[in-house]
Amino acid sequence: MLKENRKELLDDNYLLNKRENSRQKTRFIRQKHRLFILGVFLGLLIFIALYLSLDISNIYDIKVNGNTYLSAEYYQKLSGLDTDDKYLLTISPLIESRIKKDPLIESVKVRLDDDMIITIEIQEKEVIGYIYEDLPYLILSDASKVSLKEDYMDVILKVPFIEGYSDEELKLIAKGFKDMDPILINEISEIHKYPFSYDDMMMEVVMRDGNYVYMSYYAMHLLDSYYAFASKIDSQKPVCIFIDDLSSSAYTSECPYKNQGKTSQDETKNTQENDSTTN
Repeated sequence: MLKENRKELLDDNYLLNKRENSRQKTRFIRQKHRLFILGVFLGLLIFIALYLSLDISNIYDIKVNGNTYLSAEYYQKLSGLDTDDKYLLTISPLIESRIKKDPLIESVKVRLDDDMIITIEIQEKEVIGYIYEDLPYLILSDASKVSLKEDYMDVILKVPFIEGYSDEELKLIAKGFKDMDPILINEISEIHKYPFSYDDMMMEVVMRDGNYVYMSYYAMHLLDSYYAFASKIDSQKPVCIFIDDLSSSAYTSECPYKNQGKTSQDETKNTQENDSTTN
């Protein structure tokens, strides 16, 4: 009986030892796997650190596409990116949020391209002109105003100066510009309110080629045909072109500002004659 109990005890010890050995072996394998993974992770970290310490990890170039009014250098400055920055550390949403803060931006997309190149795709809001009130402002296609800061000075070289209009009238002008070719808008130097006795909605449009165009708000869409009108003018000097919105036609005539000067001279002459007669 004692022998049987001893045998059972030995069997139990054997099983316990075997079970413990199995646990230790399993624990060792797990630790070995953990050490291997840790070694790979540390090696990867060391590789990344070494890679980022080299110039080959820098941004190779920053490209800006889609800009019309503002320079690529301006948008690069807004992005905060530089060719000394690390390509792999560039976070596109962060860069986009920086650029979107500019009031002239409609949309922006920052893309990490091949060959370590960052591409910034820009869509600007359309600018139709600029005005001076208490301060200078750019006028957007929805007639909203944006303060004209120093960084925007290049913009006013590409859009007309607008003078003499209220906010409601600017909305009419913006509506007239809505479907106009942006290239033609760039060819307009100035727009002035110039009411005639027969039409208080008339405007004087000064073109960059020196010609003057007189028309109503409602004829602004006809400016798209300006080059067709101007090409038929046989004159080496700037002329005044009148556009009729009812007939969709254009013709040249004596410039109103010349008539104004002549009228002013005639009035002065008549006044002097009347004074002489009175005496």
